[in-house]
Amino acid sequence: MRSRLAAFVLSSVLLVLAPRASSQTTSSIVGHVADETGTPLPGALVETSSAALQGTRTALTDSQGRYRLSLLPPGAYGVTFTLQGFAAERQTNVVVALGRDTSLNADLHLSTKVASSVTSEASAIELTSSSVGTSLDQRAVTTLPTGRNYSSVAQVVPGVSS
Repeated sequence: MRSRLAAFVLSSVLLVLAPRASSQTTSSIVGHVADETGTPLPGALVETSSAALQGTRTALTDSQGRYRLSLLPPGAYGVTFTLQGFAAERQTNVVVALGRDTSLNADLHLSTKVASSVTSEASAIELTSSSVGTSLDQRAVTTLPTGRNYSSVAQVVPGVSS
C-alpha cells in the first residue's frame, strides 16, 4: 500500500513538471570576467546582442566576477565585455542552444590609451569688472552708414538701444 502511494505521488509530480520542462523557449549565457592575472573583475558590464533578440541584454559582474544573461532566445550572439581602465573585448558567434547555459569567460587587459593634455593661452577677459565697452576706430566711424551722428554710431555697438 505504501509503495503504491509513493509511486502515485512521484508520477503525479513528474506529470505536473513535465510540461514546464518541455515548454522552455529560452537559454542563458553565464561566465566569469577576470583580468590577465586571473583576478575577478566585479562591476564589469556584459552586453549581448543578436538578430534573435530585440534590443540588447546587459548584466554586471558580481564580487566574484560572475555574470548571467538570462531569457535569451536560441541563436548566435555577440557579447561585449567593458570595464573602465580595461580594453573592451568582443566575442562574436556565441551560439546559444535551447534550454542550456552557454559558458563564456573573458579576460580583460589593461587599456593602453595615452592621456594627452591641451593647453592654450587665456583669452583677454576682464574678470574684475562687469562693465561692457567697445572701441570704434576712425575707419568704423567713416565707413558705417551712420550719417556721422554720434547717436547713430552708438546704435552699431552690441547691447545699445535707444
